[in-house]
Amino acid sequence: MRFIKPLVFTAILCIISTNSALAQLSEDWHGNFSGEVSIYNEKGLSQKVHMQLEIKPLSDSTYQWKITYGEGANADVRDYRVLRNPEDRNQLILDELNGIRLYLSYINEGLYSWFGLNNSELLLSYELSDNQIQFSAISSQNNKLLESGGSNENTPSVVTQPVRVVQKATLIKN
Repeated sequence: MRFIKPLVFTAILCIISTNSALAQLSEDWHGNFSGEVSIYNEKGLSQKVHMQLEIKPLSDSTYQWKITYGEGANADVRDYRVLRNPEDRNQLILDELNGIRLYLSYINEGLYSWFGLNNSELLLSYELSDNQIQFSAISSQNNKLLESGGSNENTPSVVTQPVRVVQKATLIKN
């Protein structure tokens, strides 16, 4: 009986530690990352733009997520917040501070978001490794669907849509 109390206490500590860590970014994510984002369409490279991502904790449940495209007077600054999701501790929420909120799924040191915007769907990924973030954004056109399959019970119905734009960048921690 005297061994059960310490085991229960240890188990409770492990559960509390695990739950609080699920929705937090490690310190490796904190800092300024910058690089050049290459934007491709079906014809090839269409544009290169400087990109900076600043991530810093504002509290134990909120982070600043500041993206800057371009430099100088023409810079496009997007100052967002990343929040713990109170309804799902395995998800974060990117709050654009304009009424738009997006899920950020934290999986294997990567953050992923999939969302629809007008007639497009976007898949964003931020993958952290060795003080670098590999960023990608894939945009598809969801008003041009190709439906196939489903002709019998052995063939599932499949819906696909064309990818129109791919953005890629290696953001290095400053």
